[in-house]
Amino acid sequence: MMHAHNEQDATNQAKIFFGPVVGEDNYRLSASFMKEGSPLELLHANNDMITGFDSLIQRQKERIKEMETKIEEYEAGKQFVEMYSLNCMSAAEETA
Repeated sequence: MMHAHNEQDATNQAKIFFGPVVGEDNYRLSASFMKEGSPLELLHANNDMITGFDSLIQRQKERIKEMETKIEEYEAGKQFVEMYSLNCMSAAEETA
């Protein structure tokens, strides 16, 4: 929902403020003038979109945490292989 004076203004506001977020597709940016309202009504009307972004943000944070854990596992595996290789080299030198 947009804060606008008429339908054309609503469409322009949607393109300016939501275009960078949802793209320039007119279907996704469809806007119409319904009635005059207060900023508080606007915030309430857009609550679903706001909570949707909160969900997307939370999901990405969880994916980042999972990736960080996976990276730590890979780094530990790499260190294990390096230590094993160094130990083998050291053992070979001692027996030579």
